[in-house]
Amino acid sequence: MLYAVETAIQLHIAELTEPLRKLYVTAYTLPSTSAYLYRSTAKRLEGIFGDYLPDAEAKDFYEMEIASTGMMHSFVTVPCDMYFTVERKITRFLDCALKLYNVPPERRRGSARPFCSSTCTPWRRASSERPSIRRKRALKP
Repeated sequence: MLYAVETAIQLHIAELTEPLRKLYVTAYTLPSTSAYLYRSTAKRLEGIFGDYLPDAEAKDFYEMEIASTGMMHSFVTVPCDMYFTVERKITRFLDCALKLYNVPPERRRGSARPFCSSTCTPWRRASSERPSIRRKRALKP
């Protein structure tokens, strides 16, 4: 599912370095950029999740985008640690967001698994390291 991959990548990127995390938070905090992002993303969400919400209108997807952005903002601003790994962060976010879009439980279950099983391993270790160590690792060629 495209939505799962895109949001998982965003969560991973935010964990790589603090400047990337701050950039993401800023983009969704500034009124001018957030308004544009809400409108453009709502149109895409209608195409992705319209089958699960047949009675929803464009305004409903706009409102749900505001809600899912609030969730994403919360997940991005809290750094991973040894308990809240990037894999757990992605899994929890996707479960919450896909519920919002009325995706059936059988489709939600394991939505992060294909992505995390192949890409979370190096970042799982990095997400539990101190930020200064993560920065040094991210800057190495």
